[in-house]
Amino acid sequence: MRPEASRGAGGAEVAIELISQPSSDAVPESGDADEAIRADFRERFALVMTNWGLQRMVARVYAALVVTESPTLTMPELAELLQASAGAISGAVKSLTTIGIVERVPAPGSRRDHYRIADNGWYEAMLEKNKQVVQQMIDLAADGVGKVGEDSVAGHRLAEMRDFYSFISAEMPTMLSHWERARDERRAARQASSDAEA
Repeated sequence: MRPEASRGAGGAEVAIELISQPSSDAVPESGDADEAIRADFRERFALVMTNWGLQRMVARVYAALVVTESPTLTMPELAELLQASAGAISGAVKSLTTIGIVERVPAPGSRRDHYRIADNGWYEAMLEKNKQVVQQMIDLAADGVGKVGEDSVAGHRLAEMRDFYSFISAEMPTMLSHWERARDERRAARQASSDAEA
């Protein structure tokens, strides 16, 4: 392309290359573009999960299993997808299966272990962790009330904190029940829509 000259600071000539539309062979294949979009989303997803407390590689493997269109992924597939070592992938998968977010599933005709997101594991694990944190806050606030006295200014704050987290703890089972009912209704509606289009 022919560069144009313009005057920059101090009067120096600066070459500016004119940008034209890329030629057709410069446009990425749609599959490559789709994978680039998925890769970007995986990393954003992993960053959020890291902020929630997951180790970086654990979060990346979790994100990869959430975003994939494949029913399952093997460790070598995860290693290639994330450009990570087999050891790093193995450790991350072990952590996720221990938590209950990911499960190992049989794959007829394959000698490799296959993994997928557990159907209900992700939100059950989240709720379990939240239950633990909530109970810790209840115990901590109750201990604080006992130490400073409920009639003190600090005691009033701590008592309200204790009562709030106690309320949250009591409501969790009801919230989970509501979610499962709403989830089942959405799944049934999607299936009905899919059947109607078939």
